[in-house]
Amino acid sequence: MAKFELLGFLHAGGSIKSKKKVELQTKKPELAFLFFELLSEIGKPEIKKNTKIIVSLKDKKLNDFFEDFGINLPLNKNNLPIKILDSSKKRISFLRGFLEGKSSISVKNKIIKVSGKKEQLEQIKKLLELEGVDARIYKNKTYFSLYIEGKMKCFVFRNKIGFLSKEKNKKLEKILSAI
Repeated sequence: MAKFELLGFLHAGGSIKSKKKVELQTKKPELAFLFFELLSEIGKPEIKKNTKIIVSLKDKKLNDFFEDFGINLPLNKNNLPIKILDSSKKRISFLRGFLEGKSSISVKNKIIKVSGKKEQLEQIKKLLELEGVDARIYKNKTYFSLYIEGKMKCFVFRNKIGFLSKEKNKKLEKILSAI
């Protein structure tokens, strides 16, 4: 299901430069490595370092990757590919990739937070609900956030979906181990 994790990652934070090039810029080595591994399923990605780590893949197979999903480029990140996420395994893989690239975790308040455009967050909320994970969307002045709040909801999230990275899974475990 790595291709659905990659698709989720690209919707969350990857940059699609053309039909033949995708890229992710991050300061987090583990995130760069995860993206590198996912891109390795398609071709031979490159890593460059300056102030950020840049992971990119330039390969004509990328167009085939998107066509296999029935997705035309350029990718509209606000319209998630809901129709192709027609099984629990596909949804979970997509959500794992998306939330890895787009979420933050607050151990103190026991929440997982995703910010973005309302339409996109409503689609993520619907996918989460299909997997039994309850989430809420709030408006914060000029933007919207999706929250998975409370120890029990985070517990369900961990058991059903979880994260790709050790860093985020470790923070999630802190939430669940707190009294």
